[in-house]
Amino acid sequence: MILYQVMSELVNELSLECRIRRVLKDFALGIIASGSCQLEAVASALAPRGKVESQYRRLQRFLGNERVEMAQLQAEWAEMVVKTMRAEQVALLVDETALSDHLKAMVVGIWSAGGCVPLAWRCYPPHT
Repeated sequence: MILYQVMSELVNELSLECRIRRVLKDFALGIIASGSCQLEAVASALAPRGKVESQYRRLQRFLGNERVEMAQLQAEWAEMVVKTMRAEQVALLVDETALSDHLKAMVVGIWSAGGCVPLAWRCYPPHT
């Protein structure tokens, strides 16, 4: 319950419309609960919210939503994370991961004792 409240407070700080913030909050909680960013795993973790297939489609619609300006969202997220951490110095980590033969992901995050907190990310085809 505490995690849900904290996530709600964080997501409500973002300049997104209410319905989009709600899906983003569920998405983030699903990632935490499943320990994965793969949609199938996240949708399964959100099963108490409805059928896995419905949750999967809901997440797909969120990711494909043209009204969500990802650069703006990442900038607001990064600002919020940095303010929350209140660190005098930060160590940035960069990680490139091949997710399959046709997809790579690059993540920039802040190192913390509990792991890396992502600030910005991008997926792209290999060899680009």
